[in-house]
Parts: sequence; C-alpha cells; structure tokens
Amino acid sequence: MGDYLELRYGKAVRGVMAALLWVQTLFALAAQLVAVATILNVVASVPMVWGCLMGGAVFTTYFAAGGLLTSAWVNLAQLVVVLPYALLAVGGLHGLTAASRAADPELLHL
Repeated sequence: MGDYLELRYGKAVRGVMAALLWVQTLFALAAQLVAVATILNVVASVPMVWGCLMGGAVFTTYFAAGGLLTSAWVNLAQLVVVLPYALLAVGGLHGLTAASRAADPELLHL
C-alpha cells in the first residue's frame, strides 16, 4: 500500500499512511484481545484481564510457532471464503472493473 501511495501521491503520503497503519494495527490487536477476553468471560467466567493475557499468549504462540506462513494460509482461506461473495455483490469481475473505472478511470492503469 505504501509503495502505491508513494508512486501516486509522493513520499509524504506514504509516511502518513505508514503512521496510520501502525495506529490501526494497535487498535486491531486491542479489539482482538478484548473480543477473546469477552468470549472467555461469557463462556468460562474468566476475568477480562486474565482473558486478555491468555488471548495474547495464544496469539503469540500461534504466530511464533507458525510464523508468517501460518498468517498467509489464514489470509488465503479468508480470501477464498470472502472473495466469491464480494464478487457476487458487485456483479462479478466485470462489475468490479466497471465500478472501479467509474470511480477513477486511472485506477487500473499504473
């Protein structure tokens, strides 16, 4: 994403985007920890703090054991599940390209 934005808008935009993505990553991690803690609290009456700690330990172990390859497989599985529904919502691949060109005619030309 950063490379594309730098190519299209300049280095300053890339820096701003990197900072925003960093902040977004922290919020996403916090949301995941709170979600795990909430589930553990409702299902097993685990206090929220312990749920966050347990969730963090599981996340860390999962990614340390599998590395980025595990994350890539999970993302691929999500893509296989979500992509067909997304394409159906916009009218297939032709609908997607038509909508993209309507939004920005230069979007598909690098």
